[in-house]
Amino acid sequence: MQQSVPTAPAPTRRTVFGVLRTLRELGDGPHYLRRIAEEAQIPVATAHHILADAADFGMAVRVAPDHYSSPGSSSPRPLGTGALPADPAASSPATHSALVTLQCECNGMALLYASLLPAEAAAVCLDRTLGPYEREIHCAPAERRALLWRTSLEAGAVGRVIGGQPAAGQHGYDHGPAPIAGFDLVAAPVWNGESCAGAVAVLLPSYRLSATALREDIATAVTETAAGLSRAVSGRG
Repeated sequence: MQQSVPTAPAPTRRTVFGVLRTLRELGDGPHYLRRIAEEAQIPVATAHHILADAADFGMAVRVAPDHYSSPGSSSPRPLGTGALPADPAASSPATHSALVTLQCECNGMALLYASLLPAEAAAVCLDRTLGPYEREIHCAPAERRALLWRTSLEAGAVGRVIGGQPAAGQHGYDHGPAPIAGFDLVAAPVWNGESCAGAVAVLLPSYRLSATALREDIATAVTETAAGLSRAVSGRG
């Protein structure tokens, strides 16, 4: 059940502009309400009031409960028609909820990708959870973050599972280095009938996946989430 946010005095114009500037400067979103408030050095209730109004006027984007991004941020957006929903966090709460559950099971960032085939040999991240490593990812070079949000199908775990290369076919998942230094991705395909529509992945520090048993546990959680989304995309769930 969503916690109620306490009331707060009407914010000054300077405070409003400060929150919107903070949201823009945080870059790639979405960002958790509490973090925005901490960065802007204001109470959470005040930040909630400002961002809720800003979202109504198109000055902020409410991606999920208590998660916001700037309209001008480079948050990943779908670039092709694809078989997955255009905005899972908004149009399919169940899809985003599945990612949140996966994040909780793995204690990492959960991501949903859509294939851009046949127009382009690439995949774009449609939705993601924040996870405990948001700061490390935010501090990574912009060009490395860009490769996480939009990935080639010719390399990497996400590309291999969508492209149907042998490792994914044999195990139902793939594992390999992420574009962010010190992190790995475990990915599994999402199917729409006989076609691969995209992939589900979890981003974790490389050292956490060095143990085979733990890696297999993570892979099981990822493949089970992918299977559930495949049923939903195919209309069988």
